[in-house]
Amino acid sequence: MMKSIISKIPVLIAVIFFQSCDQENVTNPKNDNQIGNPMLAFINVDGQSAYIYSMMIRTIANTGEYSDSYQEYSYFYDESGHPLLAQSVTLNDISLNRPIDTKVIPFDGSSHIWNVIADSPLISYSDTINSINTFTITQPRSFIDTIHKSNAFNIQYTPIAEVDSVFIMLETDNFIAHYRVDSTINADSPDINKYIKIPNTGFYTVPSSLLASFPDKGILKISVVASRTKTKTINNKSFLVATLTACITYSVFYN
Repeated sequence: MMKSIISKIPVLIAVIFFQSCDQENVTNPKNDNQIGNPMLAFINVDGQSAYIYSMMIRTIANTGEYSDSYQEYSYFYDESGHPLLAQSVTLNDISLNRPIDTKVIPFDGSSHIWNVIADSPLISYSDTINSINTFTITQPRSFIDTIHKSNAFNIQYTPIAEVDSVFIMLETDNFIAHYRVDSTINADSPDINKYIKIPNTGFYTVPSSLLASFPDKGILKISVVASRTKTKTINNKSFLVATLTACITYSVFYN
C-alpha cells in the first residue's frame, strides 16, 4: 500500500515563484474543498468514489518570464465517504509515489492515461483524458500594469484549444500588498475573491462593479483556469478524472 498523506496544496507560494512537481496517492476527508485547492471548485466533485486529476499552473513574473508548477493527485473513498488507498496509481505509466518528469507528462492536448490497481472495496480501472494546452495571460502584464478599480479593465490570454469556457479568479493578495504597495495593509487579513465563468474567447472586460467590494488599494491576483472532466461508471460506482491548466498574473490596483 502507498503511504497515507493528508495534504493541502496552495495554489502558489506568494512572492516566490515556485517550480515543483507534487504528486501523491492521498487520503483526505471529503468536504466542499476536499482537495485543498480553490481552482478545483470548478470541477464537479460530488458523490464520486474517486477523483484523479492533473494540473499545470503558470505564474507570470514582472519580467514577463514565467514558471510552471505541476500537481498530479488521486483521492479514493468508500460508500460512507471514508478515505481509502489504492495499491498503485500511475499517470502515463509513471507511478505517483515518485517524482513525475513533466517532460513525460505534457500539457499540450495529448493524452493523460491513468491506471488504478486496487482491492475491494475499490475497483481497478483505467481512464484517459486529453490534457489542456498551456497558455499565458498577456494583459494585464504582471506587476507592470496598474488597475484602477473604478474603471473596467481587460484580461487577454493566448488561445486555449477545445475548451468552451474558462473561469476567471480575481483575488486580493494582502501578503504581497503589505510589502509591495503599502505596509499598513495587514498581510494576514482575509483576502477577497470573485469567481466568474466566461466563454473561452481569449478576451474579457472586467466591469468595475465586480471589484466594488475590494479595498481602495492592494494587489490583485488574476487567474484564468481551464478544465476538462470525465466521469466513468463501473458497478454503480462513479469515478471522475480531470485535467486543469491555469495562468496567474498580478497587478497593483487603486481606487
